[in-house]
Amino acid sequence: MQEAPPSGWPVDVLREYMCWARLNTELVLSGAAEAVLLAYYQLQRRSEERSAARTTIRMLESLVRLSQVGMRLLCAYVMTFDTMH
Repeated sequence: MQEAPPSGWPVDVLREYMCWARLNTELVLSGAAEAVLLAYYQLQRRSEERSAARTTIRMLESLVRLSQVGMRLLCAYVMTFDTMH
């Protein structure tokens, strides 16, 4: 029997997860999740207190990448509105 690392996850489970995360790069945002990200981005663009230098298309791209990281953590192929929070 393998000893679990301090986090409590067995090493073989961590290896399987890392393999899955590397191989599954085609992750998708559902229409609702995409609408939420876009609405947040647009709200930031319209905000009077916003920093114009920080609210660029790169911000929207970063939001998408963060969502993809969340999908990987959840072992999900599709990010839905329900899995966003």
